[in-house]
Amino acid sequence: ALAAAAALVVGGGITWQVVDQVTTSVTDEVMAAPDARSWETTTAEGGTVRVVRSERMGKAVLQVEGLAAPASGHAYQAWLQDASGAMSPAGVMGATDGEMVLEGDVDTALGVGLSIEPTAGSTQPTTDPVALVELG
Repeated sequence: ALAAAAALVVGGGITWQVVDQVTTSVTDEVMAAPDARSWETTTAEGGTVRVVRSERMGKAVLQVEGLAAPASGHAYQAWLQDASGAMSPAGVMGATDGEMVLEGDVDTALGVGLSIEPTAGSTQPTTDPVALVELG
C-alpha cells in the first residue's frame, strides 16, 4: 500500500489547490447592498453615530466613532424607535468606536437611539439618549 501511494505521488503527481475564501460579514453585506441608505448625527461630545439600512435585506448597521467612554459597569445600548415613539432594545455595544448589526424589526423603525445603560442592557432606556438618528 505504501509503495502504491508513493507511485501515485511520484508518477501521477499531486496537485494542491489553494482556495482563497473571502468571508463577508453581515455588516459588509448591508454596507454594500444596492439599496443601502445611511443617516448620521453628531453627539454633544463630538462623536459620530451613523445608521446604514438595507430594506431588501431587512437589516441595519449601527456605526459609532469618537464616543465618550461610559462609566465603569455601563455600555452603549441601541434602541429602535417605532411610530408611537416607543423604544425597543436593538443591542448593546461596549466600544466607543465600532459597528454592530441592529437587532429587531429595523424595517418599521423610524429612528435609532443610543443611550448609556448597565453593561447587561435594559428593557427600556433609563437615561436620556446620547444620540437619536431619524430614519427617512
